[in-house]
Amino acid sequence: MDGGFQESNRRGGLENVPGAVGFVKAVELVEGESITLHLDMRGFAVSTGSACFSRTLETSHVILGIGGGHERAHGSVRFTFSRYNTLEDADNVADAIVEVVENLRRISALSQ
Repeated sequence: MDGGFQESNRRGGLENVPGAVGFVKAVELVEGESITLHLDMRGFAVSTGSACFSRTLETSHVILGIGGGHERAHGSVRFTFSRYNTLEDADNVADAIVEVVENLRRISALSQ
């Protein structure tokens, strides 16, 4: 399996569009950097922004291209899966994101 130039040629080019659309709605309700930090503390390696510009603070051209502003682009969270991940990995991060978002909503001044 050959991937694109993203992720050291380990990621293929097809994306989970329905999952991305659902995640866009979730991103509208919580801030990406906080989610990233909380997931990192739980051992999950996720990042904000675009895979193409993962080493810079460049705004994601994809999010801008679908009508998102700079704030939304910088508040996004990117999950990358490869052939080295298992279904258990996906289930574990899905469970963790639910817990993290619930906790952040509970302590957020915006949800009061």
